[in-house]
Amino acid sequence: MSILGLQIAALIVGAVVVEQVFTLPGVGRMLITDVGNRDLVKVQGEVLLIASAVLVIGFLIDLVHRLIDPRPRVLG
Repeated sequence: MSILGLQIAALIVGAVVVEQVFTLPGVGRMLITDVGNRDLVKVQGEVLLIASAVLVIGFLIDLVHRLIDPRPRVLG
């Protein structure tokens, strides 16, 4: 299950490359264009959006993993 979360995150980050190579409109292409135009405010927003999506996916995968395997964890 954890591998699935990493793969989904990799797909989101990989969209930047795919959109640039195939000239598809999207956040990835906009990110590359804004880096070229040195529009730092938009670049920060787009990177924040992508990073937030990766973090939310990771958190949701952790919650699902906890629901699937509800054994209490003992530290120590």
